[in-house]
Amino acid sequence: MDIFDNIEHWIDEKEDKITIRLVKCKKCGIIQSLSNMAKKKRKSGRVDYIYCKPCQNEFNRLSYKKNKKKNLKKGNKIYNGNLKKYCPTCKKSLRKIAENWAKNIGKKDGLSNYCRKCTNLLHKTRNYGINGNQFYKLLKFQENKCYICKEVFNKDSKKPCIDHDHKVEEKTGKIKIRALLCHRCNLLLGVLERAMDENILERSLDLIKKGSIAGIEEILKSKRNC
Repeated sequence: MDIFDNIEHWIDEKEDKITIRLVKCKKCGIIQSLSNMAKKKRKSGRVDYIYCKPCQNEFNRLSYKKNKKKNLKKGNKIYNGNLKKYCPTCKKSLRKIAENWAKNIGKKDGLSNYCRKCTNLLHKTRNYGINGNQFYKLLKFQENKCYICKEVFNKDSKKPCIDHDHKVEEKTGKIKIRALLCHRCNLLLGVLERAMDENILERSLDLIKKGSIAGIEEILKSKRNC
């Protein structure tokens, strides 16, 4: 590896000199720039550069492989149906069973901070710039119903979808949430928006009124090949 690849420069405007900061990896012994070194943050806030990135990745891989069996044994003992844990998002105390909580070996009790429902919700709402508490408030405001069809949301076929305005996102780059809809109504709204822009809605209504396009009966009666 060339030590001058992707090197960081610090230019002193007064002396018009270029200062190059190089660090030696304690494992492979190669002198490299800071951009090729792995950062290690201390509790005091200080950042150390001990290993280069390839050596650090290899160390992490071997460490995970070494402790894999130990972590699996620890993970098998974390579930206890007699105990409960509090979820700060939905504000419910749920039993410590696999149905309610996902495993997280990095935590003291071996369980994630949030219940499975809120964890899935977190991944779902992250792209829309809201958190779980805001989602639950909106769900309560709509009385747990789809805004269009007014059917009650459930865990199976009627899961709530976050509907947002795509035009505002394209113009401003910001996400404007409109309402919570079921999957069927969310798809319907997307089709209607496209139909209004391209005059598809008018042709669709015209087809419903007429019943069929002109001349289709003669075409279907004809037995000749095209």
